[in-house]
Amino acid sequence: MSVWKHPLYSIWYNMTQRCYNPKSEKYPIYGGRGIVMCDRWKNNVKFFIEDNELFYKKGLSIDRINNNGIYEPSNCRWATSKEQARNRRSNVKIEYNGKVYIAKELCETLGIKYKTFWMGINTYKFTIDKAVELGLKNKMRIDNG
Repeated sequence: MSVWKHPLYSIWYNMTQRCYNPKSEKYPIYGGRGIVMCDRWKNNVKFFIEDNELFYKKGLSIDRINNNGIYEPSNCRWATSKEQARNRRSNVKIEYNGKVYIAKELCETLGIKYKTFWMGINTYKFTIDKAVELGLKNKMRIDNG
């Protein structure tokens, strides 16, 4: 199969556009802030394909583990859109019971409504513990009918 027909070619091409083409819509949040590709991948799509074809599956997209780091084998993974959403710079990280969570992840773990939790934090300026307590009380009320 020619590299241009390989499913990873378009992913590689779009990465190069984000990183190196100032006319690309996404350039400001990638290349414009210093996100580039390692030389191995930038200079040869065949190496990108070789390094990734065992891990790529349809429906996944490339994600930088450290989203301030470059595109390179040690900083990339293939992730679902949900996993990628959890790796955004804009996510708020919360410490609860000695573990760091993203707010939505904490709510899913505890089985509480994100909207209730976040309203407690933002609107009522609750502590994290108090917002969790509110979410758990609300959950119990709903569960008990």
